[in-house]
Formats: sequence, structure tokens, C-alpha cells
Amino acid sequence: MRNYSILLIATAFMTAFGFSSESCGEISSDVVAKISDALPENSVVEPKKPRHVLIYSKTLGFRHGSIPAGAKAIQMLGEKTRAFTAVHSEDPVMFDADKLNQFDAVVMLNTTGDCLAPRNGDLNTEEKQTLEKRKDNLREFVESGKGLFGVHSATDTFYSWKIYGDMIGGWFTGHPWHTDVPLKIDSPNHPLTNMFDADEGFEVKDEIYQFAPRGKNSSYNGYQPYTRDNLRVLLSLDTDKFDVSRGARDDGDYAISWIRDFGSGRVFYSVLGHNDFIFWNPVVMQHYLSGLQFVLGDLSADATPSGSSDTVTIEPFNGRNLDGWKLKKDTGSHWQAGTAELDPADPQKLKITGESGQLVNVKGGGVDIFTEEEFGDCRLEIEVMVPKRSNSGIYLHGNYEVQVLDSYGKEKVGPGDIGGIYGAQAPRTNAALAPGEWQKFVIEFQAPKFEDGKKVSNAIFKLVELNGKVLHENVEVTGVTGGSLGRGEGATGPLMFQGDHGAVSYRNIKLMVPSK
Repeated sequence: MRNYSILLIATAFMTAFGFSSESCGEISSDVVAKISDALPENSVVEPKKPRHVLIYSKTLGFRHGSIPAGAKAIQMLGEKTRAFTAVHSEDPVMFDADKLNQFDAVVMLNTTGDCLAPRNGDLNTEEKQTLEKRKDNLREFVESGKGLFGVHSATDTFYSWKIYGDMIGGWFTGHPWHTDVPLKIDSPNHPLTNMFDADEGFEVKDEIYQFAPRGKNSSYNGYQPYTRDNLRVLLSLDTDKFDVSRGARDDGDYAISWIRDFGSGRVFYSVLGHNDFIFWNPVVMQHYLSGLQFVLGDLSADATPSGSSDTVTIEPFNGRNLDGWKLKKDTGSHWQAGTAELDPADPQKLKITGESGQLVNVKGGGVDIFTEEEFGDCRLEIEVMVPKRSNSGIYLHGNYEVQVLDSYGKEKVGPGDIGGIYGAQAPRTNAALAPGEWQKFVIEFQAPKFEDGKKVSNAIFKLVELNGKVLHENVEVTGVTGGSLGRGEGATGPLMFQGDHGAVSYRNIKLMVPSK
């Protein structure tokens, strides 16, 4: 009855939106039986709502023979466990917004090449525009809070699109091993690895990818997205039990599965999936079910990057007073610790309702405030609330401003709108929420570098994200922006908030900096 019910739901979903699953190869009854026997009986957690998954397997490069088995296994996995319903397609039209938005996650099943394009080779102007729009739709899909699940050659895909490389977590650079390999559980006691024996590890036979340095003649000057600084690695080759001398990484880091947050969405990727029999390996399919329920948003899991142990978190505001902060001028400050909300009598003002929790600039015309402590490279996570028509700014090093402004509802935004790098670059999109709502910034900042007192590299905003949407990536700033602290550039500097323009409130201020 359970499987019959889920099939009815799947059929109703596909009929309602005009979808049909494709067959990309015959699957024998023997293979179907093997898959069925290997699948878990139940979902890991109960879905929060009916979930719909798009399995996409178009290839514009090498084509894996395991695609039919993989597509069938994932569809049967959803049906048997009732965790989701799945539609399989190789039609790029599925990435048009009206179709894509009907799904909760996309599975990139052994895709290769620029697989959202209609074909290889030169495209006409209309085809290029359609391709770019579909790529943007996928990015927005994930950033908005949905999921991306990559299988095997999903990392042999879109070398021409850096955002995809960052999103999926790496680009394939070879497969040195086609044999039985021992895997290490990098994240034991984790909901996506608890099907493995953390002490004994796990042995599997498949084609094993590596994510090694790429040649300088490769796209983006050889850029390799893979780094533990961005990814929570779940499984990797156990180099204590296996000779990896054929690999091309100096550090011997050969990851097999990982997860990451991307905007407000979630990503899972695994190398496993070259061979058909991977899709009737019971442990792997349990791993994949957990990964799918994670990207769908039903299974909570820690996606803190594995490399984050090299950082420490500093909270410069204690929530109670202004200890640890300095003012740009000695007089005229309107900063205080407190609890603020939009004044119901005047939405252009803030109303103080408590004594702690937020760093509040009660009204404009005051002074800027900055930390006593200075920082170099850092990741800043911070929430901000601005009243109607108000204006502030977040200054990294006291020099480089990310604009804070009520830009709600504007169709076209510039460098002076919220999330803009002031005077340098406009945000990619308007991610502003309404006045009075709390908005979250994530800013990854690389400090300028100096040798013998001479600047040898500029400051770079590696990432600016607002409310789950990426506004900037790798924006180089050649000098200080307007309204800076006035100390000039240096290897370190304070965090500063603008207070001379308008009312604003900040809370949950966290700086992640390299451990010393």
C-alpha cells in the first residue's frame, strides 16, 4: 500500500506539471530486483512535506553506462522509502524557472560538459541567452534554500562556469584508481555517515576521482574549487591503508563524499557512481538516501567545513555594553547596547524596547564605531536591521565598505545600495528585505598583503552574501572606499560600522579568523 500510494503521488505530480520521466536505457528485471533488495525500507526522517526531485543526466562529454541504473535506483529509493518522488529527464528545458521551481532538489547524475546547453559547439545568440538564464535559475534555485545532489561526473561538468564549480565543490582532474579502495570516515557520528563503521572504515570498488591542481591553461587560470575550507568532507581515501602515489595531490587528500551550504541551500556530492553495481550497494544507497534528505531540507546535518578547525570565532560585541569598541570622534555618539525594533509610529525610526542584545545606533547624525581589536583575513557573519530610508555601512579593516541601506523594492541597484561594495561594484541582485526585518550578511574578506612595507596584493571580497543570495565573488578593491577610518591600508584593521548617516541595529556579530 505504501509504494502504491507514493506512485499515485508521483503520477499526480508529473501529470499536474506536464512532466514525464525519460528512459535512457533498458533495465533488466534482474537489475531492478538487485536494486530493490539493496534499498532501505524507510526514510531516515519523515519528510516535512511532499518532496519532488529532478534527476538530470544530460551529457555533452563522456557518457557513463551506469546512468540508467542510477536513475532507476534513485527513483525507486524515493518510492520505497516515501522520502520523495523523482522525475528523470535529459531535457534542458527543465531548468526554465517555471519547471525547475516545482522541485525541491536536483540530482546531477553523471552529467558532463555544459549540460544545460542544447548541444556542443557554437550556439546562436538566443541559445546562449537561454543557457545563461538556465544557469542562473539553477544558482538561484540552490541559493534560495533548495538542494543540489551530485553523483560521480557531476564534477566533470561546467568547467566554463565558476559558480557551478564552487557550488558542487570541485572539478575532476583524473581517475587514477579503478579498484577496491578503503575509505576513511572523516565525519564520524554524523547523520550522513552513521551507516558506516567509523573504526573499520568501508571498502568499495569504483572509479575514484581526484580533485588535484589544474593546469594554468585550464579555465579560470587553473582554479580548483575543492578545498576543505568550504566543504564538510564525509568520506575520503584511507591513505594509511592504500597507496595513493599515483595521485596528483601533495597533501594526499582524496575526498569521496562531502556536503556544503550554498546560500540558504544545501549540496551533497559523492565520487561513487561509475559502476552500475554501486546503485545496488546497500550501504552506499543508505548514504545516498541520507544525502538526499539532507539537500531536501528534511535531515539536519552539520555542514561546518572540515578546514574550519584552523579558524577561531570572535564575537566582538558582548551584548551588554560598548566594551571593546572605540568611536571615530569623542562626541556625538548615538550608539548603545539594547533591543530595538521599528517604531510603529514612524517606520523611519528605531524604538528601544530592552537593554541588551543588539548594537544600536538610535538615530543618524552620530559617529562611526569600530573594534579595538584588529583582524586580517576573516569571515564575517552579521545581522542588520535598517529603518525605512536609513543608511549605514559595514567596513572591513575600517577601510572597505559594504553598503547598508534601505533598498527594499528597487528594481535596479547600484554600488550605493545594500550589499554594494561602495563606490566599486553593484550587487548582483537586490536581496533586500523590508525595513524593520533582520537581514543576514556573510562576508569573506581577504586582507591586502604587504612586503617590506609595500602593498603587493589588493584587498579582495571573496564573497558577499545577503539573505542567502550571493551578491559578489572575488571582487578586488584597489584602495579604500569613501568614509573610511582614515588610517590608510594595512595588513590588519578593525571592524567598523557607520553611524553618521542613519539609525541602524546590528546583532549576532561573528568574525571567523585564522588561528594563530
